[in-house]
Amino acid sequence: MIMFNITGPLSLVVAGLYFYKRGVPQDVYFHQMKWAFLPAFTIIAALSVVASLATVEFTSVQSSSGASGGFGPNQVSTVLGWFIMLALLYKINGEKITPFSWLDWVMLFYLVLRALLTFSRGGVMGSTLALLGSITVLYFAYPGFRRQLFKSMPYVTLSLAFFVGVFLFANHLTNNFLLYRYQGLSTTEALTGVRTGNSNILTGRDEIMKADFRAFLEHPGFGVGYGMAEKYRVRYYGSAAAAHTEFARLLSEHGILGLLFMLVGMLGLPLYFLLTEKHPLTRCFLVAFYLLSMFTMFHAAMRLALPGVLFGAAFMRFLPNKSEAPDNLKKTL
Repeated sequence: MIMFNITGPLSLVVAGLYFYKRGVPQDVYFHQMKWAFLPAFTIIAALSVVASLATVEFTSVQSSSGASGGFGPNQVSTVLGWFIMLALLYKINGEKITPFSWLDWVMLFYLVLRALLTFSRGGVMGSTLALLGSITVLYFAYPGFRRQLFKSMPYVTLSLAFFVGVFLFANHLTNNFLLYRYQGLSTTEALTGVRTGNSNILTGRDEIMKADFRAFLEHPGFGVGYGMAEKYRVRYYGSAAAAHTEFARLLSEHGILGLLFMLVGMLGLPLYFLLTEKHPLTRCFLVAFYLLSMFTMFHAAMRLALPGVLFGAAFMRFLPNKSEAPDNLKKTL
C-alpha cells in the first residue's frame, strides 16, 4: 500500500525535475510528441478485439468494464481522453498527429467512441475541460488567435457537429444509457423514469473525501502517514476504499505538509510559470497538460503515472524555429 501511494507522487517529482523549463524547438516538439500518441493505435486495436461492440451489452448506467476490455473503465477513459486532447491540440495548431489528416479524424472517432462507451465520465470530461481551458487562454491572451479562430469558424462548427454525431452514435449503441449516465441518473431512474433523488454524480467520491477530511482534522500536523488513511475510510466511509481524489489523500496522509505542497507546487508554481512565459504555445500546452493532470488527480487520484508525467511535461518551453518569429501561432485547424 505504501509503494502504491508513493509511486504516483514520485513520478510527478521526477517528471518535474526533468521537464521544468526544458526548451524544445517548436518543430522538434510537434515531431517528438507524436510518439506519445502511438499507443492509441494499439489500444484501439486491442479494444476492438477484446471488447468488440458486437459482444458488449449495455444494461445499466454503471461504468462498463466489458467495454473497457476488462480493465478499469476509469483508467481506460483517462488514457483515451489524453489521446483525444493531444490530437485536438495538434489540430488547433495546424498540425497532423498522424501522417494523414483524414487518419487524425478516424482516430478521433474511435477514441471518442470508445471513451464514451466506458461510461466513465472522468476521462472524457477532463480532457474536454482541459482543452477548453487551453483555448480560453489563447483566446484572451493573443489577438492573432482570436482573428484566426473567427476565420476558421466553419471548420470549428463542422468539428463540433462531428463530436455531437459521435456522441449520438454511441448513445444509440447503448440504448440511451449513455445519455442517462451523463445526466447523473441511476439505473432504476433510467428504467422507470421516476427520479428518486438518490443518484450522485460523484458516485461516492464525496463520501470518501469526507472521510479523508475527518482524518486530516484528527491529525492535521503530519497526517496519518502513507497508505494509512484506508483504516479511517473504514471508520467514516464504511469500507476500505482506495483514495479517489489525490488532493484529499494528500491532506489525510500528509497533513499541513500536503496542504503546503498543493498550494506551492500545484497552484503557485504553475501560475508563476504561466505569467512569466510569453510564448503562446508554451502557455497553450501548459494549461492543457496541467488541467488534465489536475482533473485526473481529482477523479482517479494517481492510479496511473499519466497525471504525474503530464504535470511535469506542462513546464516544457517552446523555442521558436529559426524561420519563425517567437510569438507566431500556427494556423488554427
